[in-house]
Amino acid sequence: MSKYLHAPLRYVLFVADLNPVTALGDGAAHDRIHDALRDMLPVREDQTGVTGVLGADGKITPVSGGTRLISSDQTLAAQIAPVRIAIDTTVYTTFTAFKELVERFVDAVALEAPGRTCRRLGLRYIDEIRVPGVEAGRLEDWEPWIDPSLLPAIPTRAGHHQRNVAGVVDDALDDGFGVRFAWQTGVGHAVQPVGALLVPDPAPPDQP
Repeated sequence: MSKYLHAPLRYVLFVADLNPVTALGDGAAHDRIHDALRDMLPVREDQTGVTGVLGADGKITPVSGGTRLISSDQTLAAQIAPVRIAIDTTVYTTFTAFKELVERFVDAVALEAPGRTCRRLGLRYIDEIRVPGVEAGRLEDWEPWIDPSLLPAIPTRAGHHQRNVAGVVDDALDDGFGVRFAWQTGVGHAVQPVGALLVPDPAPPDQP
């Protein structure tokens, strides 16, 4: 895959939901994982208290003893907790490069919790598509940029052009894999420029 030159991608997340792994709540294990990844994730934030993680079965599992490792420029981070590991970034170049980051992270975790099974694996991409010269709320301005099958069959009424819409398409397969495509039109940011991670070169907040 060639490197994106002007990617609309703003955020990419890999997550693995686990059956509870006690070892991944241990501070000494976090120390060793951090040592293995310190060159790319030097900053560490230990998470205190107990929070709940909503599983695919609708049940909430309490989580404690988690750690978040962050790059020095705050564009890459990894989460380690007894029921979840994840790595996310706001700087994405190619799938191959991101896959290498995921593999290195998972290998470091596997040294502390070998042979563990996952309840769910997920890969999320968030794009911000900026269409030059469009007027906020005019759906017809998006037609040359998006496949027609993804646009809703909502006619534009005369004299009423301001309309924002959203949609979700779930494509589930029999082997347990599936794809969810969610979208919405609007003005602003799908990924906040200043949050858990920083977004380099964000678009103006008033741009559709």
